[in-house]
Amino acid sequence: LRDGEFEMMLQRRCLQDDSRGVAEVLNTTFHTQPQVMIIMDNAETTANLNRRYFQIQQFQHSFFFTLTDTIESYTSNYNTSWTAMNAAYPNGLPENLFLMQLRYVYSGSAVGLNGGMVMQLQNMFETNESSMAKEETVDLASVLKTNVLYVRNSTEMNLLAFIPLANLHRLPWNIEMDDGEVITIRDEESEDKRRALQKVKDQSPTVQLKPRDIRTYVLNVGPDVPTETIKKDIKKTDRMMAGSGKLYSR
Repeated sequence: LRDGEFEMMLQRRCLQDDSRGVAEVLNTTFHTQPQVMIIMDNAETTANLNRRYFQIQQFQHSFFFTLTDTIESYTSNYNTSWTAMNAAYPNGLPENLFLMQLRYVYSGSAVGLNGGMVMQLQNMFETNESSMAKEETVDLASVLKTNVLYVRNSTEMNLLAFIPLANLHRLPWNIEMDDGEVITIRDEESEDKRRALQKVKDQSPTVQLKPRDIRTYVLNVGPDVPTETIKKDIKKTDRMMAGSGKLYSR
């Protein structure tokens, strides 16, 4: 290829193995109709637009059709534009944030089936990737209009939204340093402090997302965590602390 040229392979039909990992001749025989978006600009603009356009491409609008006599009769009877966004975010979330999930799914014992909401937010950019790679602060209670979603409380969960971070028991990890000193990562004291701090954080709907953060919240319910699950996690952690010795050394 010469300067200013690029090659795009949509149908992979090679006469021989191209030695790029699959160890076989590629012969794609099925028909493809991909949608390709090419951004040609300076590095800063391209980095800013790349991830945003990916979301636009993957999560396109849904179209609905109906019959009407005239456009005027339709617009006089129906609203043709509407937004669920709160006045605090009139133009939507900050451009570096993406709402990955918003779904009725969680069932708490006090609220019954589908009593709460799962909201998952992502900061799309890598650290130092572009000017958009910065920490953002979001008020979960002000993202959507209150008549759409009134947020009474929020609890940060693990990514799959089944364990509150304030109840999460993570395994300790011992590291032996070059001088022989053994340092424990996630020891009992630091984990107790993390859980206590998380309970304080859960009292506020205001959250911070650093570059590449994905954070998951359950809204408007107190998540049920089976007591037996917690007991098993604690026992497993205790066994690891007592018998792990040196789990990893460098």
